[in-house]
Amino acid sequence: MNIGQFGATYRPAPLSRPKYYLSIPLLVICVFFFFLQYIYVNGQPFGGKVAGQFQAAEVDATQGDVVRQLFYITTFIVVLGLTVPKAWRRILLQFSPALLLLVGWALMSSVWAVDPFVSFKRSVLATIAIVITVTTVIYLGRSRTLTLVYYSLIFLFICNFLAVIAMPHLAVHGAAETDRALVGAWRGIMPHKNHASAITAVSIIIFGYLAVTRRRVVDVALFLAALVFLLGTKGKTATAFVFPCLLTSLFYLFLLRFQGGRLMFFIAGLVMAITGLALAGVFSAQISDILSNPKSFTGRVAIWEIVLSYANVNPWLGAGFGTFWQVGDKSPALAMSTPYQWSGNVAHSHNGYLELLATTGIPGLLLGLYACVFQPIYIALTVSPRYRKIVGLLLGIWMFAVLYNLLETHIMTRDRQIWIIMIVILQSMYMISLENMKQVRKMRSPPGLWNRARTGPAA
Repeated sequence: MNIGQFGATYRPAPLSRPKYYLSIPLLVICVFFFFLQYIYVNGQPFGGKVAGQFQAAEVDATQGDVVRQLFYITTFIVVLGLTVPKAWRRILLQFSPALLLLVGWALMSSVWAVDPFVSFKRSVLATIAIVITVTTVIYLGRSRTLTLVYYSLIFLFICNFLAVIAMPHLAVHGAAETDRALVGAWRGIMPHKNHASAITAVSIIIFGYLAVTRRRVVDVALFLAALVFLLGTKGKTATAFVFPCLLTSLFYLFLLRFQGGRLMFFIAGLVMAITGLALAGVFSAQISDILSNPKSFTGRVAIWEIVLSYANVNPWLGAGFGTFWQVGDKSPALAMSTPYQWSGNVAHSHNGYLELLATTGIPGLLLGLYACVFQPIYIALTVSPRYRKIVGLLLGIWMFAVLYNLLETHIMTRDRQIWIIMIVILQSMYMISLENMKQVRKMRSPPGLWNRARTGPAA
């Protein structure tokens, strides 16, 4: 039995050959590491010299990127070819049912989508990304996969920092940007400063958590360097969310050291929620003014108005997965009446939950909330304190992903960086819950005949 990088016990996948460098697990590690790096840079380092070019390419996505599609299909075949022959039973039994239901509904929604072919193609690509990630987590084990994600983030962070130093004309948004707020923001080798800030925030949570739990100089150095880079990106959303998420993970880790720690954590969360609702009531007028101003949250409110207007007319089925935006003249977003015509031409809803509502209707939204929000909370509040170290780390990253989707669209958005990492978190937490239930059953099961025979005389 080995102890993983993050303090969770795991049993490594058996090596199929005498030499480790020829083993299937190492091949899976290499494939998934490359897959993560590809996801991080969106398949195109720097995403074009000007962010506006990247965004325009994002909007004009009816035909899709053939190279990207081939990459995902090839990775999918390779990962399944390496893992399924030896671990198909484990993969089937441990695959999160919540994610399966969400994927199933997304695929089904292509039947009634405004453009069934585009919807089916996008839902299949989203399914492929999920299957690649979940299969890898199950085959390698949660601890080894998290260690792999940890090193992949270190590698990306070093590349980003070196790019800013050595190639600032590419790694920093320049004066040619149409959005003047982007000028001077760091993006490293990533397509956009928003992507760079989000992935750096996840890195800060991991580095900060390990700096506290392991107390090693390298973790502290990585944490401080990542903080400098985050400030350089000028990512307001990521900066606002990162420290509450890190503190929540450490708070969970601290409380579960004590008897009744889970209850204390739940009560603390409930108190914070009630306090937030009370403050919202006190400042309801100011909040109403903000949400009624289409320019609020850098124009996101105008986008949300379109989504909510459409959801009010089509609440149950939506437009079909991936076909509210970016399907040419068929796009429902273009047909919605709004004084801000630009808002119908954006690439997504800038809110992962509203995106699910507009594209897959209320059932899709409920399935998404269950898989991505409610189930992880339940697991964190019910698992044994023996998992507090691993769950504490997962909880901080999960919380950031949940909050980040309030202002950006990452949930079920094919290959978004935060979504892929969120899949790793969701599947890891589900596997922890399975292991925890197994341990509980062992404790509750009556002793077998052999145990009674051995303990009888001593009693």
